[in-house]
Amino acid sequence: MLCVFGWQGHGYNEQFSRKMDEVEAFINTPPTLLSVSTKADCICESCPHLEKDGCFKDEVKREAEIQAQDERVLTFLDLKQGQVFSVNSLKQLIGQKKPHLKLSELCAGCSWLDKGYCYQGLEKQGHSF
Repeated sequence: MLCVFGWQGHGYNEQFSRKMDEVEAFINTPPTLLSVSTKADCICESCPHLEKDGCFKDEVKREAEIQAQDERVLTFLDLKQGQVFSVNSLKQLIGQKKPHLKLSELCAGCSWLDKGYCYQGLEKQGHSF
């Protein structure tokens, strides 16, 4: 969820980057409703690490790590699995909660964290409210 709001145009490959661009455009076309899920979603479908049995990176199954990251983000934002809400309410929540200040904790283990892209995108989102 935070990945889309932190998106800075850098992805695993061209297919994944195109999908992120599409999702970003979609969520910025109101009114858009989102459903909270900790399972593989439309973004994950374009990830080169997704296999039929889950997320594999560097030939190691990472499903439990990814789900733990998702759970940390949901807990931080006070959201529940299956909850439906508008993009505008999520943007306001991100602006209030400022997850960019907690990314090292929320997204621990993510290979993109060290690059700073997510921080920059979420910081910008947090200042837009």
